[in-house]
Amino acid sequence: MITQNADDALLMLDNCLAQVLLNFDKESHDNAAARAWLIKKGRTHPHCVWTQMRNLLQQAEITADVEKHGVAREKLEVIALLHDLGRLREINPENGKFQKTQDVCACSHGDLSAQMLQRFGEDDCEILLPIKYHDRYNCHKNLFADADYRKLPDYVRERVYFMWRLLTDADRLGNFSVLAKVGLQGTSELLNPKLYSYAKISPEVQQAVMNDNLFSDGSDWRQTYADVWVVFIDMIGLLHFDYSRKLFIKAYLPAMQDFLLRELKQAPATDSERAEAFAFLERFYEKINKDYIRS
Repeated sequence: MITQNADDALLMLDNCLAQVLLNFDKESHDNAAARAWLIKKGRTHPHCVWTQMRNLLQQAEITADVEKHGVAREKLEVIALLHDLGRLREINPENGKFQKTQDVCACSHGDLSAQMLQRFGEDDCEILLPIKYHDRYNCHKNLFADADYRKLPDYVRERVYFMWRLLTDADRLGNFSVLAKVGLQGTSELLNPKLYSYAKISPEVQQAVMNDNLFSDGSDWRQTYADVWVVFIDMIGLLHFDYSRKLFIKAYLPAMQDFLLRELKQAPATDSERAEAFAFLERFYEKINKDYIRS
């Protein structure tokens, strides 16, 4: 295991991120803009996720699961702090801006993060597996199918699965907190030329949302910025713990709804297109209210 406590993890984070940039694929990524971005990212985003995870750990439901599964809290600290090391690959070395990991690699940033930690000598599956799959939606098709996961004793698999759920909830809540403050500004979504600004919610997204299969097969049907907002809001269905859903609804959902409405009101559209979008939103929010708020 890399580190034994949060202070060691923070110290290692500052040292290792710089070393990663200098030594991991040096030819492509050793430049000042990328170095500055990665150090800033390492000091902010993981801490945000660790803050979210600490909030989750204070809840009785989750604390009981931690005790039940025998989870080591120092491991949770490590996966919260280091789960996004693979985002190094999302930096365009020419301009220091984000690009999607899948656009430049054959795997996700979770895969890359786990690989990089292995280069540092990490071999603990309870750290590597949650990190490897934290950005995947279909657990039964990914984590459950992993050869290393399947070899583990039942009680260890249960512990890894719990840690994976905790990390993914904390990571998504961290993302929601940013989106609720600044919208899509500054996120990698803005760099996708396909997501043109238009007051329309794509029929494919509408159908997938209402049929509960938006994330079922990994398809990306987003065509507009409004689609992006709908997808983020619908991620409430991916949160694993009751407290996570309650926090999302109370702290982040109202602001995210406001950003979506602003997008639909300001972007170009015909009257019928705008009316169709608002009619869908009414059905969408009714569904959220029925599935999560009233329950």
